[in-house]
Amino acid sequence: RSNGWFPIFGGASAKPSSAITNTSKYLQALTSKAREEIPMKLKVTAVIEQDAFGYYAYCPELEGCQSQGDTFEEVLANIKEAVHLYLSTLSEEEIQASLSREILTTSFEVQVA
Repeated sequence: RSNGWFPIFGGASAKPSSAITNTSKYLQALTSKAREEIPMKLKVTAVIEQDAFGYYAYCPELEGCQSQGDTFEEVLANIKEAVHLYLSTLSEEEIQASLSREILTTSFEVQVA
């Protein structure tokens, strides 16, 4: 049951303006706000894993930013949306701090006895 309050990161709640009456409109407003406040292009690392249930993606720089999908294309679109929404909740300083570290990935072989 909705009381008009929506959760935000960190467990707090915020009541959207009266013009925003449901979750869909609230998410659209966040996305629009993010586009206005984050005009720069940012590089984010996404790790995408496949298992028997589909695909799972997460961004190591953005703690808790993750998504899933049935196909690679779907999970990629979903993680991009998740990153966009995640960044819309951060200040410019928090964004710079989160994305300032370099993430390196590699693969290598190991021999199992």
